[in-house]
Amino acid sequence: MAAQKLRDLWDADQASLQPLDQTGWTSIDAQMDKMLKTFGIDHSNPPMSPAQQEKELNTLLTDMG
Repeated sequence: MAAQKLRDLWDADQASLQPLDQTGWTSIDAQMDKMLKTFGIDHSNPPMSPAQQEKELNTLLTDMG
């Protein structure tokens, strides 16, 4: 799943990205968590609707851009 891969890459790069901008990291990390929740990744809830997944993913991508 692409969302799982994105999470894995994000976590793998934390040590190099977080020191560059702690505030930015915290903001994007929180948005990443909201997106992962819609897919049921790292959360106990089942995946949410595709529309909710797309909404949170688009918000994350906008914030990262």
